[in-house]
Amino acid sequence: MSNLLHWLPNLLFIAEGVFVTLKYSVISVCLGFILGIILALAKTSNSCALRTGSNIYTSIFRGTPLLVQLSIFYFVVPQILNIHISVLTAGITAFSLNSAAYISEIIKAGIESID
Repeated sequence: MSNLLHWLPNLLFIAEGVFVTLKYSVISVCLGFILGIILALAKTSNSCALRTGSNIYTSIFRGTPLLVQLSIFYFVVPQILNIHISVLTAGITAFSLNSAAYISEIIKAGIESID
């Protein structure tokens, strides 16, 4: 019993980390899915400008490491815009935009597989 009480603070710390991870994941995937649908529709549209823009977006976000994107959204964007961005906001933004690029390719493939 005393062994369990010794580990209890650590377990609470880990549980808090799990909650933060789930919060990041759920919000980012939901926002990424919405943006991914929009990008997939742009990729399959007849407009050359929409196709080109969405392909450039996808190439950039799939071609750069996620850690670089996270650093850009946390360190560079606030300096350029002269605003303060919280860690949560920067993380969710980077994860959402990154997942949107991957999700758009998945949805585009699904759309193109239908006759």
